[in-house]
Amino acid sequence: MTPPARHSLYSGESERIGRRCEARVGFDYDSGRGRYRAPADSRSWFHGLLGGHDDPTIAAAEGVIERGLRACVRPGEWVYEYRPYLDGWEFDPHRVGGPGQPSWPGSAIAGGEFQFLATADARVGTFGHYVERTLVVFGEDLVVQVADDLERLLGDGTWTFGA
Repeated sequence: MTPPARHSLYSGESERIGRRCEARVGFDYDSGRGRYRAPADSRSWFHGLLGGHDDPTIAAAEGVIERGLRACVRPGEWVYEYRPYLDGWEFDPHRVGGPGQPSWPGSAIAGGEFQFLATADARVGTFGHYVERTLVVFGEDLVVQVADDLERLLGDGTWTFGA
């Protein structure tokens, strides 16, 4: 039986998956600034006013993404955590993170690197921009699954300053 999760080295197939993800959100790592163009079937949320990964709101948002990916990913289909030029993870979301299962590897909300959490074909997934402290969710099916809960947790993406 195939393990439910495995560490993936940055090479070969994981690099091809990463390039699909980068193309999907128009991400330009080589620009040095992490420019991107979120696709039409995406939503973005800012999480910069929250604490790090120990913040309960961040943990709750990660849980929302996990549930959303499980709902959108077919049984046996894998999800890939891709970080440009770094090692990542590949895993079956239906076989991790539940009772008696290994923990969910990777995260949707970027800590110190740009990162994607997506299917191999980049049909659905997330892009975390660690500099802007934004989370981009792409793929209409995933957006529908998570938007209301992320909006409740992170706001509607409209930022106001002052009174």
